[in-house]
Amino acid sequence: MQEEFKKQSEALYSLLNVHDSFPELVGVDLEFVWTLLMVRDLKMNICKWAIGSFLEWDKLDQAAGGQEQNLGTKLHQAIRNTISKHAPTLMNAICKFNGYCVTLAALSKEEWSIPLPAPLPVKLAELRESPLLMEDVWISKTPREQPQWLVEANIHISI
Repeated sequence: MQEEFKKQSEALYSLLNVHDSFPELVGVDLEFVWTLLMVRDLKMNICKWAIGSFLEWDKLDQAAGGQEQNLGTKLHQAIRNTISKHAPTLMNAICKFNGYCVTLAALSKEEWSIPLPAPLPVKLAELRESPLLMEDVWISKTPREQPQWLVEANIHISI
């Protein structure tokens, strides 16, 4: 049964044309590639949702600080309700993303040389200040050798 399931999943994987879109992923484990693509898509959604939430908070902060026109109680409450409705979805997505990061770390092999994404902070205030939110999830391999201008001081100075 498990062999049949594995054959079916490999057939579906070949239909996705992942190797045509990402030729550098040839030879990488199927489960790792699937998880990596899930992480990439989830991270893009988290970025959109988090930035939208941060913009709403900025709108409230500017109106309360006197920089913008007063919102009024009704509009202020509507914005706060919107933020509170979207926060659990964002937090669940971040927790799922962090779980996928752990899974990727367990599945990863050094010879693939694919950089792994770092887990995101769970608190929104920390997430707002974190550069990890804007980092891309790498789908391609990184070169094993460092460029000469990074390694040798003489070349670095001449540049």
